[in-house]
Amino acid sequence: MLISQTGPARHNRAVILNGDENVVDYARFVFWQIAKNEPERDYDLVFCTPVKGLDARHPHLPEIRNCEVSTKGLEDIPTRPTIPLACHIKVALPEIFRADYKQIVYLDTDVYLRHGKISQLFDLASPDKPVSAVLDGIQWRDRVYEAARRSWTALGIVDTKYFNAGMLVYNVEAYCKADIKSGVVGFAADNGHLFAFTDQDASNGHLKGDWHPLPLEWNWQSSASAFHLIRKYNPKLLHFVGTTKPYISEAPRFSRRFRKSYAAFFNQILQKPFAPIVQPSNTPGKAPKARFTLQKLLVLINKVNPFAYTFLGGMRETITMRRNIDEISRAIRNGTKLWPPDARKRQEPDD
Repeated sequence: MLISQTGPARHNRAVILNGDENVVDYARFVFWQIAKNEPERDYDLVFCTPVKGLDARHPHLPEIRNCEVSTKGLEDIPTRPTIPLACHIKVALPEIFRADYKQIVYLDTDVYLRHGKISQLFDLASPDKPVSAVLDGIQWRDRVYEAARRSWTALGIVDTKYFNAGMLVYNVEAYCKADIKSGVVGFAADNGHLFAFTDQDASNGHLKGDWHPLPLEWNWQSSASAFHLIRKYNPKLLHFVGTTKPYISEAPRFSRRFRKSYAAFFNQILQKPFAPIVQPSNTPGKAPKARFTLQKLLVLINKVNPFAYTFLGGMRETITMRRNIDEISRAIRNGTKLWPPDARKRQEPDD
């Protein structure tokens, strides 16, 4: 529900980001990049927040429609320390703006526009499917993470394409007519205890593969292997998933190189100091101290390993991912069925 707004819709399409006070500056960074790449736009830039009085507008930024919205009805979607309820507004965007927009591009605040015009996404999206999105980076690999596999198996979404919810294109009327918001929230209410990825699992669990795949270049999700391939595939929109965000102090080397762009934006546009944060920006407090695991040991080793996060350190995985990306991209171009790599490897051993 729309509570207040700083102005009416000016176009029938919009690019929308949402969040709270912890991510508002990173939303401003995304809006700034979009406007810089496409100064003449036929779509609105919108920031949605449940926080009363929070305003993403800034005198050195393009015009932003700032909207306060309610999160009522979204409580059944589970949250995480780094994924507050404000993140789940995306599920309700088509209903909130049904009277204003025909198409909506939703973006997480941790995306980075390398080049290209966001307006291309409106044309690439399906005119029929309620949701168009990019296959999740987990399915660019040969093997699905064990935790994700267990969760997806329990949720009944095995052997189907699974999208990443950091960039979505909504066909607003189709989404509302199918009452997808209610379906997603209902699925979360019944299965939320099984989720590995909160609203992303809820949306995929409800849609079960009934969505339109977009080219991977529009949601290039950060992993060392994927980022080694940036030069080859020249993706348009990077997505710093998890704790790979450049503005986090412990970000890995492959994403940390983008930090200077954020520093320049803070210093020159927002005119405020920039400093890498110790924890993800949307974490309300420090997470409980976790027990030491083998994975944490490997991360610790990689911090001092000169080959970590380099092509030499992940050559085999990078080559495998390149093969899968080529196969997935051909399927998207040709309109053929997308079979996640893991679905073709039933004989694989468990991790």
